[in-house]
Amino acid sequence: MAAADCLVRVRSILKHRDRWNQGTAARNFNGEPCSPDSEQATRFSLLGAIDYVATVNGDQLSRSETVVIVGSVLAKRMGFSLPPPERGIGAALDLISAFTEVAEHSDVLQLVDIAIRSQE
Repeated sequence: MAAADCLVRVRSILKHRDRWNQGTAARNFNGEPCSPDSEQATRFSLLGAIDYVATVNGDQLSRSETVVIVGSVLAKRMGFSLPPPERGIGAALDLISAFTEVAEHSDVLQLVDIAIRSQE
């Protein structure tokens, strides 16, 4: 799966506010933290949704590519750039994690939209 396809699927998961989550990768119906690939997962953070889509499709390469794309878009919006993709995954994960802890739902959707457009 191409990273652009992964981003579109992530967007479709997160578009409804009741499917979005902060503070942990995923939560179950009762609001308890769980793994994004759990059948019990009903709400996802941005990284949790990326993990879920990659796991469902059995494609960890698209996960890495998607994380680097989203991280690069976020870094650019903040006025800096990430290291090259082969070294930027850790920096991208850290940046996205920090952003999603404080971002509003609309900010997360806007970031995903910009990342999707960057792949067109």
